[in-house]
Amino acid sequence: MLFKLLIAVAATFTLVNEIGRIAYLAAAAADNPALPESLRGLRLSLLAHSVGGLAVLVWAAALAIYKPRGLTRYGYRALARETGR
Repeated sequence: MLFKLLIAVAATFTLVNEIGRIAYLAAAAADNPALPESLRGLRLSLLAHSVGGLAVLVWAAALAIYKPRGLTRYGYRALARETGR
């Protein structure tokens, strides 16, 4: 659960850092629908961050859903204490 929280905090921090570039690109696109070639790097950066953000969200969802079978090491120790083995 802590790991999922760290993933969410990292994704939020990255999004907050990208908001300025997203706003700049949106304003440039509103002024000129055919974006100049000089903004190609910015578009690729935003695409990479979008794909990365989606991957992080899918990863967090997978961690929330997937549960391994059987007992963990802690579960085995607790069971041994209960049964006296």
